[in-house]
Amino acid sequence: MTRLLIVDDHPSHDCALGSALSEKGYQVYVAGERTDGIKIASSYKIDIILCNLENPRSGERLVKELQCCDATETIPIFYISAVPDLEVMRRMMSLGADDFFVVPVDVMGLIQAIEKRLKKRKALEDKINRAIQTSFEGEGEMPGPVDHFIVTIGCRLKFIKFSDVVCLLAQKEYSLIKTKDLSKILVRRSLRQWMRLLPSNIFLRIHRSTIINIEAIEKLTKLKDRSYVVYLKGIEEPFPLSQRFMNIMRRTFPVV
Repeated sequence: MTRLLIVDDHPSHDCALGSALSEKGYQVYVAGERTDGIKIASSYKIDIILCNLENPRSGERLVKELQCCDATETIPIFYISAVPDLEVMRRMMSLGADDFFVVPVDVMGLIQAIEKRLKKRKALEDKINRAIQTSFEGEGEMPGPVDHFIVTIGCRLKFIKFSDVVCLLAQKEYSLIKTKDLSKILVRRSLRQWMRLLPSNIFLRIHRSTIINIEAIEKLTKLKDRSYVVYLKGIEEPFPLSQRFMNIMRRTFPVV
């Protein structure tokens, strides 16, 4: 059921709007103060917020605070005013309000606006969910054909092609990606998670702390203690090879 929160501090109101919306099948909650409205919207799942505050300044503060809060910034806000003031409407819309209504509110027009906004939001959420399911940032298997992955660095996304990756090194719960252009990118993802995501025909885990791009292998060297190390293109220092991967590597790559 769609949840509507009405923030209304008019002492003379008898919640007629809330009653009308309840009769149309919405779950309606009413907060009598701006601060209560923010706390409720931040703590509970609300689909639409209707702001009907007597003081326009208080209404501005409500819209601003809702837009600045992570828990409420995506909730559509409908602003209701007792005065058909174009300047007030513009100001509220610029602050983040999604729609503007004048008292007395046309309930059917309001419902149509609510349904249109909810439909648009649902379509956007479905699109995002599909993107997450099929993106490389998800935890599922890679859809094919894909030749890249995307990581988040700070608040920005970075597109990285498989062919540009030389290796990935464990850094506790993080991993360090080294690329052909000598970039070093630290991301919050373990090697175990990477192994579930990276295509096994391109990437191989050769040690508990190392995943390499097979195409980046330059040579395989046997040491005096009968252990092996792998040299990768563009990286001077070799990487140790775990015992379990020795036979695979020796069959595939010449030993120096």
